[in-house]
Amino acid sequence: MSTEHAYDTVVLDLYSSDLPMTNDRVMAVTKQLLEATDWMGLSDTPTMSTAWATYRATLRNLENSANWPSVLLSEWPQKVVE
Repeated sequence: MSTEHAYDTVVLDLYSSDLPMTNDRVMAVTKQLLEATDWMGLSDTPTMSTAWATYRATLRNLENSANWPSVLLSEWPQKVVE
């Protein structure tokens, strides 16, 4: 898998845009990706896999990056393929 396809499209869009990496823009992407996977944590769904739990934890911890909000592409979690 090539690096450009290893990340979610919304993450890649952050880096392809001429807009600055602001707190609001990066937080919006983080929130969007977390919300897209929230259903996995509901009580009526199967247990979340370790890969998805790690993906979500990495998203939640991005704010702790020394580079925030200009986080490096390599700091984002890659898509989970199961």
